Amino acid sequence: MTNYTNTRHTALNLNEQLQSLLIEINCAVEEQSGSLSTGKSVKGRLKYRKLLDQAGVECPPPDATKAAGKRGPVKRSESGNFLERLRRFEKDVLRFMDLAFVPFTNNQGENDLRMTKVQ
Repeated sequence: MTNYTNTRHTALNLNEQLQSLLIEINCAVEEQSGSLSTGKSVKGRLKYRKLLDQAGVECPPPDATKAAGKRGPVKRSESGNFLERLRRFEKDVLRFMDLAFVPFTNNQGENDLRMTKVQ
């Protein structure tokens, strides 16, 4: 039970830190009128990667030796899966920093896709 609690705490901590970092970057984007300079964009990406690396230390990948004899990939925790997706889709997550026409949120896109009847 302790392992699950630690994993859950790591996920919550990562979520809070990631949220504050992305909001900080978004404020910088708004101050720069739509996109960051290359230097500031690189600094934002480095902060993002550093945060994910710290989370990776707190939530290491599962031990593959425990699954010896079983087929398929080794099951990961929810926070481990989330961390992997954040790493894999880094360009997509941070795209709003570099392209002025990419919004910080997708609220407008979701509203556009919602059925007219529901609106």
